[in-house]
Amino acid sequence: MISKPIPLDREMLEEASAEEAPKMPDIPLFTVDGKETSFDAVRQGKPAVINYFASWVPPCKQELPHFQAAYDTYGDEISFIFLNAMDGERETLDTITKFMKEFPFTGPVYTDEGLFAYIFQTTSLPTTVFINADGSIANGYLGYVSETVLQENIDRLIIEE
Repeated sequence: MISKPIPLDREMLEEASAEEAPKMPDIPLFTVDGKETSFDAVRQGKPAVINYFASWVPPCKQELPHFQAAYDTYGDEISFIFLNAMDGERETLDTITKFMKEFPFTGPVYTDEGLFAYIFQTTSLPTTVFINADGSIANGYLGYVSETVLQENIDRLIIEE
């Protein structure tokens, strides 16, 4: 059963003024082939969608096709960061590499040594965060994000750009 996504701490986001909106830190990211980069280097000043996922989680697999379609459509305007929750046990380099080949998924996949989960205090998979072009956090959801919710948030990112 697919449940409605739970917004991240909206109170925190709404309390901050536009000038003081919380920003996504420039955390280190790693490609699946081991190259180090960072959030800001990947984002390149564009709005971003971070989808924190694992290949073995059913809601992650259910939402990934519309995230893939959004990446195919908006990949030039918005940076998509598919952040794998690699834990070394259930999710390893081998499992994610196999998943990417079998699932027909071409989005850019990164890992982060657990910093994203720590920053957002989440163990929920999937977790999706929308980042404005200035790096401020626009919105976020714990759990499955429908195609409609994804599109609404992408539209807001493009308008804010």
